[in-house]
Amino acid sequence: MNFVDNLHKWTSRMDLEFVSSKLPQALRNSKVPESRCSTSGAHPPAAPQPRTGRPGVRVKEEDESVEDFFHFAQHLQQQTGECLTACCGASDPKSLLTEPQASARPSADRPYHCQDCGKYFRINDIKRHQRIHSGERPFPCFQCGKNFPTSGDLKRHERIHTGERPYACLQCGKSFSDSGHLKQHERMHSGERPYQCPQCAKRFYRSGDLKRHLRIHSGERPYKCLQCEKSFSDSGHLRGHQRIHTGERPHRCTLCQKSFFRSGDLKRHHRTHTGERPYQCFQCGKSFSESGHLKEHRRIHTGEKPYRCSHCDKSFSRLERLKGHQSIHTGERPFHCAHCGKNFFRSGELKRHQRIHSGERA
Repeated sequence: MNFVDNLHKWTSRMDLEFVSSKLPQALRNSKVPESRCSTSGAHPPAAPQPRTGRPGVRVKEEDESVEDFFHFAQHLQQQTGECLTACCGASDPKSLLTEPQASARPSADRPYHCQDCGKYFRINDIKRHQRIHSGERPFPCFQCGKNFPTSGDLKRHERIHTGERPYACLQCGKSFSDSGHLKQHERMHSGERPYQCPQCAKRFYRSGDLKRHLRIHSGERPYKCLQCEKSFSDSGHLRGHQRIHTGERPHRCTLCQKSFFRSGDLKRHHRTHTGERPYQCFQCGKSFSESGHLKEHRRIHTGEKPYRCSHCDKSFSRLERLKGHQSIHTGERPFHCAHCGKNFFRSGELKRHQRIHSGERA
């Protein structure tokens, strides 16, 4: 039985001609698996049966019929490798359901037409939807002045000011201001990483993490410093950088009162007090306080030398060593002694020299 034949089961609830017209030609004749799925071992989802109210009276369920159709279509996609929504440019069968209040065709309960995208909505939804196109944000926060397109967005934002965190993790007790943030957090316990990079297959807990990661491949750096024109792939990195210009060091160590530009710098600094070394080499067992130090150490085992000198093609496992080597070519001595003003090619030479001032013996 092909896919369109199977849709005859649906004609009591969906317009077969309309649904069929949405399918790529190759899929109209594709075979629907009759047996158990080869991938998951589960039976394909059955075409839904109409519900009834009083005997002999059919209950109208247009919303569910659309969702059921795409649930069945998604199953077929898994079996055939084809995307049933390819004709409309979507890459995911569920992508047409991302706005559940919308419909592709007018109906009795969705007669209101969006002129920008052609979708149909209920009277209560059309205004809210049109703000996506207009950019209108009619719900202001009275504490900070920020504006939002929906009252729900404003309500979530206001929790920043009130500190309310109504969504708690049942496994560790950590609480969140937004249900979506809780869902993302729960993936850390389950190990689920649903967002995969199409270029290197690396997986992520959050869609935002994948988006930031993709900039490594694309080279995109959309966040630019207005003071020095340096650009960054992540807004958080820009904020940390801007503190170099302002001198702001908001992250203070409670043990020694030293302050830092970034929270990550403070976290690494804390390990100098605690002695914690959470990053362990699986080949030799040596542990490190920073992931970057472990990464550099592992190059001893792999022999990787990613830093190449542009003057003589000599390669190094660490950037610091490359910089020290390049000063031989340039004559630059970048490592400066704050006590006597003497300059050195390498950081190791400066460190040894500073023992003269401190009286420390090697």
